[in-house]
Amino acid sequence: MSNSLSSIFKVTNFSKLLRIAGVLVLCGHATAVSAADSDSPADIFSKLPPAADIKLSPDGTKAVILRAMGDTYGVILMDFEKSKVQLLMAPDPDNFSFRWCRFANESRVVCSIRSYIELQAGQIGIGRRFYNDARTVATRLLAVDIDGKNVMQLIKPKVTQQGGDLVWNPRIQDNVISWLDNDPDHILVQLAIEDRLFPSVYKLNIRTNRQQKVKSYKAGIFQWFADENGELRNGAGFSLNSETFKAVSVRGRKISTLDTSQLSSDGAPNIHDYLKNGKTLLVSASVGGDRQKLVEVDATTGDILDTVLEHDRYDITGPALVKNGELIGVRTTFDKRGYHWIDKDLGSEYRALLKQLPGNPSFLELISADKNWDRLVLKASGNKTVPRYYLYSRGKYKKSISALFSDYAKADQNKIAEPTLVQYKSRDGMDIPAYLTLPVGIESKNLPTLIMPHGGPYSRDTDRFDYWVQYAAARGYAVLQPNFRGSTGYGNEFRNAGHNQWGRAMQSDLDDGLDWLIAQGITDPQRSCMMGGSYGGYAALVAAFKSVDRYKCAVAFAPVTDINELIREQRNFVLSKGSIDKLKDRDNQAEVSPIEQVENFSIPLLIVHGDVDRTVKIEQSRTLTEALKAAGADYQYIEQKNGDHYLSLESHRREFLVAVDGFLERHIGAAKQSVNSL
Repeated sequence: MSNSLSSIFKVTNFSKLLRIAGVLVLCGHATAVSAADSDSPADIFSKLPPAADIKLSPDGTKAVILRAMGDTYGVILMDFEKSKVQLLMAPDPDNFSFRWCRFANESRVVCSIRSYIELQAGQIGIGRRFYNDARTVATRLLAVDIDGKNVMQLIKPKVTQQGGDLVWNPRIQDNVISWLDNDPDHILVQLAIEDRLFPSVYKLNIRTNRQQKVKSYKAGIFQWFADENGELRNGAGFSLNSETFKAVSVRGRKISTLDTSQLSSDGAPNIHDYLKNGKTLLVSASVGGDRQKLVEVDATTGDILDTVLEHDRYDITGPALVKNGELIGVRTTFDKRGYHWIDKDLGSEYRALLKQLPGNPSFLELISADKNWDRLVLKASGNKTVPRYYLYSRGKYKKSISALFSDYAKADQNKIAEPTLVQYKSRDGMDIPAYLTLPVGIESKNLPTLIMPHGGPYSRDTDRFDYWVQYAAARGYAVLQPNFRGSTGYGNEFRNAGHNQWGRAMQSDLDDGLDWLIAQGITDPQRSCMMGGSYGGYAALVAAFKSVDRYKCAVAFAPVTDINELIREQRNFVLSKGSIDKLKDRDNQAEVSPIEQVENFSIPLLIVHGDVDRTVKIEQSRTLTEALKAAGADYQYIEQKNGDHYLSLESHRREFLVAVDGFLERHIGAAKQSVNSL
């Protein structure tokens, strides 16, 4: 940038205004916290971040924000020109929570909510597949004017009449495929109404909630795509019998098969966006190789036109940044998170901002942009900083940057720990990447340690700010987050090495990480615990019966506990064969299924699970804890009402971390120089 940014921070700071707004709307939504615990790491890092989602209006003068209010998030509108904040919709965590909001036009906002519903047996039968009676979650769309008036549910619910047949309401109703920028009264959504599996496309009026069908469902197509003008261009999905990827091209009423044979030899390609008025698709695909690259694809024929970006060690998975049909940048996840800039001017601005922001963060994430990219919302993090949100004005505005929010405001900024990429050898010679976080101000020697495997398991950890990790570091624990075999982002071969290795090689990769830390002198071999969620919770349970000589305790949030039951449940869903094959071992499944090993649990357990978790059903933990009780095992179980797979409510986050805090203190203790408060 030609002009210095040194004077930028003299402009208006919006954070004080937003704090005042938060206090005003918190009346009646407070979360109980004892004064004694108010500054403990468990309390500090269990606080919800002040904003869960921020989206700018098309003209950039306003933002709609999911603002933390007590146990969850409400919706506020901020007018930057008037320095005014207004509550649009208050939270109601007992019945629903907001997922995201965005401007449909300059005067009306559309929000997604997740609500709790009672699903009745047979209500969504597909062939032989049926759900049992269950309490679960569904998504719905709400619309509201920017003055808070005219709140409306956009998909009218159908009601079962007394004595009549059960009616069908699609569970997922918030899949917006185009915001129709040139039509302020409508959006395009896909809904599984005609068929309960495959969605059709509807034009939905955001003022009257009337809907008009645009395209009928097509067997095998689960997701439709529209270009920047709202023109339906493609659909993608899977063939149900072979579970192979398939795609179609849409031109008016005509639908034709899109040839995707060039794109991928292993796994489904990922469609990002359109270039050049919908003629070209941006796609991440392996293109016959081991790692995914970003390519341009003819949206009508499927021909590969160009390779945009590739890397010799990492997959290129995006997202891609597109402005007015032109690619301007690609987000990358290599050793550290970053961007590859096609727009060199924007790239120069990005690098200059990183140098000028407080704390010298290492990463700026683009959260939102107005229509012309004259205003951007950016989230700064990394390099021992807490995440902070900024409003960056450019283009038609005088260049300036204004503070919006800071996560974990009570945390001592000098005590934030930084994840460092490390690598160690597995026992069979495979290189295992991992992120090591060490507590600040404590000698990195003989530390109590948490091995923290990620969920998925087909995902990966990065250097992002993780509140579990920061809590642990603040308490004086070293934390290792291994990207064990089966993790994504490192190519097909590394991912596929995890197939059929639940509790086996994937598990020994974790143990090998602990052994490496002990060999480095970092970890006290008598004070280690495994802690994880979802698959990571499963791994923690396996450690509790398979590696009891290494670990003193295990913490499992929302864990898989019964692999055979998971397989049986997966069979109720279409496209389940591939996922089942990745974990299925008919001959030896009992060896790595916690429910089959109850008699062998010999270290203390903490298990926490939410009762509306749709990813790992609550029955997985209920069944295991009943068996643990019968076996006389040493365990603690917490079941969270309205709890999901992500600890979305602040009270659940706090309940979890407070329980973890006491559990770890009892069984491995904090470091002698541990930070008692931040």
